[in-house]
Amino acid sequence: MNFKKTAGIIIMILGALHLMAHALGPKSESDYVIIQKMQEHGINFLGEHTLWGFYTAFSLSMGILYMFAGSLIILSKDKFALLSCLVFLSILSLVAILYVHALAYGMLLIALLFIVLSVIKKEYA
Repeated sequence: MNFKKTAGIIIMILGALHLMAHALGPKSESDYVIIQKMQEHGINFLGEHTLWGFYTAFSLSMGILYMFAGSLIILSKDKFALLSCLVFLSILSLVAILYVHALAYGMLLIALLFIVLSVIKKEYA
C-alpha cells in the first residue's frame, strides 16, 4: 500500500465533498433564512461586499485548497515536501477540530496518519 498516495486521495476526496456540499446549497428553510441575512449584511472592506459573498469565496477556496493539497502530497518527491504537507495539514486539522464536523477532521486525521506512515516507510524517495 502506498500511504502517500492514499493520504493525497483522502484529501482530494475531502475537497470534492466540500465543493459538492457547497454546490448542493441549502437543505432547509432555516438555511434560506440565514443565507438571506448573510446577503443583506454588507461589509465595506476594499469595496462593498456581503457576508454571503465572503462565505462563498472562502468555501470554494477551501475545497480547491484541499484538492491542491492532495495533489501536492501525491506529487511530493522528497522528505521536506512531505513534512511540509504534514505541518500544513496538522494546522488545518486543528482548525477543523475546533470549528467543523467530525467527517472533515476525521478525514484529515486519517490522512495525517498515512503521511506519517509514508515518512516512516520513506515513500518520498
